[in-house]
Amino acid sequence: MKNKILWTAIITPMLENKNIDFDSLNNIIQYQNNMDCGIVLLGSTGEGLSLKVEEKQKIVEFVNELDLKVPILVGVGGFNLEEQIKWIKFCNTKKIDGYLVVTPMYSKPGPQGQYHWFKKILDFSVKPCMLYNVPSRTGVEIDPSVLNTLQDHDNMWSLKDASGISSKYLEYKKCAPNIFYYSGEDGLVPSFKKQEITGLVSVVSNIWPKQSKKYVEMCLNDEINNNSQEWWKDLASSCFTASNPVPVKKWMAYKKIIKSDMVRPPLSPKDMKGLNDLMKSDSMIKSWYKSLY
Repeated sequence: MKNKILWTAIITPMLENKNIDFDSLNNIIQYQNNMDCGIVLLGSTGEGLSLKVEEKQKIVEFVNELDLKVPILVGVGGFNLEEQIKWIKFCNTKKIDGYLVVTPMYSKPGPQGQYHWFKKILDFSVKPCMLYNVPSRTGVEIDPSVLNTLQDHDNMWSLKDASGISSKYLEYKKCAPNIFYYSGEDGLVPSFKKQEITGLVSVVSNIWPKQSKKYVEMCLNDEINNNSQEWWKDLASSCFTASNPVPVKKWMAYKKIIKSDMVRPPLSPKDMKGLNDLMKSDSMIKSWYKSLY
């Protein structure tokens, strides 16, 4: 797997009738490709759990037809293991580079259940896997012992951690030093250096990929100052004033990057009241980037 310092967890743009907007999807992906950002399809930001299997298949097949230079990860997540294996068997036949595999939803399995889940998925995959720790959505953290046991599996590549606790990375890395680590929290990247993480899987970079990439690069090289760290945290927070990806879609529709801010139920665009925070963030990040050159 080609390691990138920045992967963008792509939104899935939709029309007002809630069908997938493939024209906008093409524009978004081509832009990320031009910015040399790795692409993550059908993760939580891409509303993967709200889409029908047939729709997800169409998205993967559509992206397969694009002439992209950047690597592509596809999300794997749910609570039925057999369904995830069917999904992986389908994706194994496509031109993708790996999987983002989240902890099982809702059931809150312990270490043995987690091990069985991830081991089966790794065994059926023919591509590298990034495991995804996001306890705010799944209700349970990946147990460090599971990473320790799986770290030498041929398809075990990396971990994305979105626990919101910087010390969690160090605990994981101590137990499983043989894999790569990515932050799943835009605002936490300044807490790390190159020897601790490889990069970021970002929501913010849907809106500001060029600036986000520079930010990650500076963080990993310990070149970001304290003021920039603080306002970047505020900037990241502005993308989460409602459930992800509602704010990002609102902004991208406002900027006419996508045709609609539509999301699939149970999410609703009406849960976000205004764009003031994102407007401030947009001004700040553009001024910051301009000041570097």
